[in-house]
Amino acid sequence: MLKKYKKNYHINLLIIIAGNIFTFILLLSVLFLIGEIYYRLFYDKPDSFGLTLISERWFARHYQYNNRGIRDNIEYNKMSAPGKRRISFLGDSYTVGHGIKNVDKRFANQVRNMMKDEWEVQVLAGNGLDTGAELYVLESYIKAGFQFDNLILIYCLNDISDIIPKFKNILKEIYKGKKSEGFFLKNSYFINLLYYRFVRGRNPNISNYYGFVRDAYYSNHWEDQKNRLHLLCKLCHSRGINLMVVTFPFLHALDNGYEYGEIHEKLNKFWKEQKIPYLDLLSIYEGHKASELIISRYDAHPNEYAHSLAAEAIKNFIIRKD
Repeated sequence: MLKKYKKNYHINLLIIIAGNIFTFILLLSVLFLIGEIYYRLFYDKPDSFGLTLISERWFARHYQYNNRGIRDNIEYNKMSAPGKRRISFLGDSYTVGHGIKNVDKRFANQVRNMMKDEWEVQVLAGNGLDTGAELYVLESYIKAGFQFDNLILIYCLNDISDIIPKFKNILKEIYKGKKSEGFFLKNSYFINLLYYRFVRGRNPNISNYYGFVRDAYYSNHWEDQKNRLHLLCKLCHSRGINLMVVTFPFLHALDNGYEYGEIHEKLNKFWKEQKIPYLDLLSIYEGHKASELIISRYDAHPNEYAHSLAAEAIKNFIIRKD
């Protein structure tokens, strides 16, 4: 009798354990299904580095290109329309409108719509462009015969990155493994997002990406960067192009004391010495929380509200200097 009781007890215990395991697997499956449906069909925000499947889909959905291969909703002509002067914005992902779904909500297009009776606005920008690439883009358009009246360089503090030797290694680390992703990382939006946010997100090259930028302005790299900016100034001067500069701060760093203030001072001093009109947007964004200005905690690019603040400030800047 005792043996039969023990046998039944063990059987019942195994049934309970098996039931719990089944319930746990079922709950995980339901959680995975909900997550997969939500992130595959509804969630639509990129990350700072464009690593996730969601980011790849976001760019495919929201980036449309014109006849010059630039993200915009108008075609570009070499010469400006009769009776209008041209404003050309030169920049990187901030200028392109990374994270802004409607291209008319980015600052350049807002300036275009506010000043459409007087000015024609073009955007010469691409994701990831640094000062070296921006110089190349400008030279290419000049050689192609494009008209330039006012050129507004949209300067981001990491425009110095491409002359920093360790930057290439940092990029390799950030994008390491993208080409060798397994089946689930390539096909599951939910698993892909979890991996890049919580596994790769611990990579110090991602979590402390901006640390090397701060150090660069206190090294010989700053002298190299100034030389390149001198070249940009000379190129514009030789072509009769009115160069102006707008500097964006690192919006994610505005909370708890902004540690890049001295870099802004270095840049402002340089532009003042070159007699180049400049607008430092740090003064516009100070007093705002980072969460009010960035796309998300996983994407430090400016959101629509930040773009609207920049557009108004840039419009007033242009009017004052015109």
